[in-house]
Amino acid sequence: MYFNFYEEFVGNSSLLGAHENSLWAQGFAEDCLAVLQVMPDHFELMRKGFETLNIDIDSSPSPTAYANMQRVCKRHLQKSLISEIMMKFSKANLPIHGFQVKEGFTLSPSVRTILAFTFGVVFIVTVLCLAIWMPNPSGFQYLIFRLVAALAAGGVVAVLPGFIEVKFGQWLRAGGTLAVFAIVYFMNPASQFANNTAPASPTDQSIHEKRPET
Repeated sequence: MYFNFYEEFVGNSSLLGAHENSLWAQGFAEDCLAVLQVMPDHFELMRKGFETLNIDIDSSPSPTAYANMQRVCKRHLQKSLISEIMMKFSKANLPIHGFQVKEGFTLSPSVRTILAFTFGVVFIVTVLCLAIWMPNPSGFQYLIFRLVAALAAGGVVAVLPGFIEVKFGQWLRAGGTLAVFAIVYFMNPASQFANNTAPASPTDQSIHEKRPET
């Protein structure tokens, strides 16, 4: 059915991230409104047709039907348009669940990127402040600083275009923000400017077992 196709398309387009484009979302909401506006007449015609044919069938949609289209319209269109279509649906005994109940909270890709960038900036500033406050950290503190700096660098790079890929021998292959994390943590560029007491990178460390003397 035409209405059901439109309703399903709202969900599919959201999964593909199309709703992040404000121009596309605005135009699509206007199309959804046009579809919703013809529904009262459509279902009224169906009811009269069944009555004329003496067919005892309830043609009313389910209580939550067409909620996706209603939510899209409510999110992107003026309140006056929403109030008008809600009134038409109520008079026609059609469901208005989507107008009344908001969708569940989820983080969009753009929001996740902004949060990652904010996290990165905050922790980079924190590490810089700690570096000034503690110019000679202990080995454990240095390791924690390096870990936080690597995580922060990955968060900042999340908003930058392009793609990066790094390989460490045969045991690690990383791309994107994970690649930046690997570079900062394992290559440890800060060690080039630190004193000789800074712990070595894990890739350069080796564990030696000391055998007990007999």
